[in-house]
Amino acid sequence: MRIALSILVLLSCQSGSSDDLVEAENTYSSHPKISQAVGFSVSEYENYKTLEIREPFKGASKGLTLILLDRGKTPPPNPKNLPVVQIPVKRLVCTSTSHLPFLDMLNVADRLVGFPSLKWVSSPKIRAKAARGEIVDLGVDSNINTELLLDLAPELVMVYAIAGEQSNYHTLQSVGIPAIPIAEYLEETPLGRAEWIKFIALFFQREQQADSIFSAIERNYLDIREKVANQTLYPKVLSGANYKDTWYVPGGHSWMAKFFKDAGGDYLWKDNTETGSIPLSFESVYEKAAEADYWIGVTGFEGLEQLEENDPRYMNFLAFQKKKVYNNNARLNDEGGNDYFETGVARPDLVLNDLVKILHPQLLPAHSLYFHQQLE
Repeated sequence: MRIALSILVLLSCQSGSSDDLVEAENTYSSHPKISQAVGFSVSEYENYKTLEIREPFKGASKGLTLILLDRGKTPPPNPKNLPVVQIPVKRLVCTSTSHLPFLDMLNVADRLVGFPSLKWVSSPKIRAKAARGEIVDLGVDSNINTELLLDLAPELVMVYAIAGEQSNYHTLQSVGIPAIPIAEYLEETPLGRAEWIKFIALFFQREQQADSIFSAIERNYLDIREKVANQTLYPKVLSGANYKDTWYVPGGHSWMAKFFKDAGGDYLWKDNTETGSIPLSFESVYEKAAEADYWIGVTGFEGLEQLEENDPRYMNFLAFQKKKVYNNNARLNDEGGNDYFETGVARPDLVLNDLVKILHPQLLPAHSLYFHQQLE
């Protein structure tokens, strides 16, 4: 049966925006087809699946394989003693806002029973659930309250395992709490990150929905990218800001660098081979980017005056002088949580719309910036 699914639709203030995703028809089988993500793979059997996370956290020496067993079925032979997760999961804890939009889009946010630092959450559905006392605040992510967590009796904890061996993943495993690392941040492309909706979907047996949703997002993203394909002028792009004498810029093989490329920007560190951030001195950044046309992603700053007060040397950049400075903080909740780091992970098409509007505004005349705003 062909199932029509309405996926998350985010509208800009103006009509005719390509922010709108059409209703997507699902024609896939239950076995997920992975087209963009490289961080996980799935093998399907009669009553179970095996799920491989190729790099559970940055620098991991080996991958992690799980068995996803249909609830109530007999476990398969397991000579390697692989972790077994019964699906669909009914009680879930997440530790990163980047996981939450996938739950919303798959209509399984009702399974969430705990989350650290709820104040950072943007999702209206999850904030409302928390306000009703249906989600427990587990404290700070780096120091989760394990007693509260044990009381919740989650069937699964999805961990943002960015710190490797020191991550919550190992701490939780040591006290008998079932945990898996979510490593979408290691993907090198925005679409690769967004395709982790298929990873999340496996735990709730929502593969068909995930396929349909991602196909529409992918199609939308590629359509937007096509709009800049014939551009001959690629503005020079700077990113990041100086913090405690170190300026972190996205590596040339990072998903952020891919965003700039797909939006028709000439990212100044595009030839770098790092997938994460590159720590640089202020002087080296200024030498390379003083004449950059645009400065996008000045984390933590809300205006040019604030930038100037933080470091008067910023005024020497051409992008500052021409007021071509943009930040991704247009969608903050009342406690400072930034939806860019939540919805923006799952909806790279909306982020790309913004970046094209900034770099080539004539291509998207009807689009109003969604995650980004120009600093004044």
